[in-house]
Amino acid sequence: MHVYFKSGEYRVTLQVPGAPPVTQRVYAWTAPCPTSPYSLEKAVAGLSASDWSGWDVQRINTAFDFLLVSEQTNRWPLVEKLGKHLLAQPDLDLKRRVLLQTTLMEALAEQGRAAEAMPLMEQALKEAAKVPSLQVMAMLKGADVRWIHLKEYKEAAQLYEKITQEHRGLTIPAVREAAIHWGDLYTEAGDMVQAAERYRLAKTLGGERFAATGQSEAIQRGALLRITEQKLRSGDVRGTRLLLGRLELEFPEQKLEGMYRFLRAETDRFAGRYEEAISHYEVLLKLRQWAGFRDRAIYGLADCSFRQEDFVKSLAWLDKLKESFPDYFATQKLAPFYNLVKTRTEKMEAAKVAGTPGAIESFRGYSTGFEPGETQPPGRSDRTTFVPMMGIDGPVVSTGRFSYIKELRNLPANSTCWVEFWYRKQGNTSLEPYQYCYVNLWMYGSADGPATNPTASAVLALDRASYGQWRKAGVRIKTPLTPDGMVKLDLVNITGTVQIDGLKILPISDRQSDSLRSFIEVEEVEQ
Repeated sequence: MHVYFKSGEYRVTLQVPGAPPVTQRVYAWTAPCPTSPYSLEKAVAGLSASDWSGWDVQRINTAFDFLLVSEQTNRWPLVEKLGKHLLAQPDLDLKRRVLLQTTLMEALAEQGRAAEAMPLMEQALKEAAKVPSLQVMAMLKGADVRWIHLKEYKEAAQLYEKITQEHRGLTIPAVREAAIHWGDLYTEAGDMVQAAERYRLAKTLGGERFAATGQSEAIQRGALLRITEQKLRSGDVRGTRLLLGRLELEFPEQKLEGMYRFLRAETDRFAGRYEEAISHYEVLLKLRQWAGFRDRAIYGLADCSFRQEDFVKSLAWLDKLKESFPDYFATQKLAPFYNLVKTRTEKMEAAKVAGTPGAIESFRGYSTGFEPGETQPPGRSDRTTFVPMMGIDGPVVSTGRFSYIKELRNLPANSTCWVEFWYRKQGNTSLEPYQYCYVNLWMYGSADGPATNPTASAVLALDRASYGQWRKAGVRIKTPLTPDGMVKLDLVNITGTVQIDGLKILPISDRQSDSLRSFIEVEEVEQ
């Protein structure tokens, strides 16, 4: 596997032990297929396996910046290695050096080695002694590491206080952020009085760009809240998060307001950041003056627990919601979700008693190259022939009409799955531009079957002019609100010969979807 950051022509050499190397020119380009949510994770894995030590500094910097915006949990070991390599380069710009040091601090903390991060803060402070803005950057990261990872609340608070006291005259957002994080620390501890005081302090920091008073401030705050709520309802999670960040920075006192906390919690839940969402919902429940949000907060906690596969806790929250807010439970039609959580909980408890907890493990994905002897149980096929031929995922490929059914157990309910496969069209080249071929894809719930209506469907139009080359097709499909389901693929309206190989059905987490969407939008903005 190799990762290219730009499209274009490359000279690639394949070396095999005992045989001469084979060199070929390849052209890397964006395939006419939706991007798989697993692409970023695979790119990070590909970079990690690469011999990057021989790359030039510019390419290593590009890889490092890619890792930062990819938001992948598997990136931190490589971030550490690349960061140390770049820090060893001569004539490094001071601002870039401090950025590398603070990023390296975060990488170490995310790998459970937060104690190793603190000497880097001292080193950055020493090197940036004459640049107060860079000193603030280093201290802010150090304070965050002490608070979030080391749980050294007193030391973290001292660093936040030092930033706000010694650098309050700087007109940079980082000073304001320090006071906000200081308030967050007290909010997490449940001391809302101290938190409110720090948020009020934050309002006085950062310079004139944040100055707003009286009626204009109220109008701006109200408008931002309305726009943020509209974006969340439209499904624009990243846009909502950006607006919430602006709202937090410009009006820090909003962090103790119910609407802000609710919007932040919902945004994090939809983005798959369940720990953060749970924290915001819990703060919302502590704000007694905002009791009107309790029903939605309890449902959010139940959904987060369910998606974390803590079915017992999810059921407990739903029982509380059903008892305390029966009208909300009824109007939101939560009975099917409640029954699903109850079923999963009962299955989990029964498996524990039987000593077979693996029997109820959630669906992790299905992959087949149609090869004999595969470890995963095969699906059911009809009118399909499997022949030995140089496939993309093994020496056997499927050919014929292709009708394939696969049952899926313990699906991630109310989520999505990614279905992808490779195909190659063989036929009269003169007729290629006129060949049409589609794959109909259906998803059924466990209570349904092929003879009833599917819960979701999709149509994939295969490339008419593949010229005998392997192409990939992929699509998202929504999972049913049932414990189990079934996927059915049918090749229809076929002319000529179509071969299919490397079928994969993979669950997509909310975090994967959000990371991919954010990455694509960042790329579009940069272009």
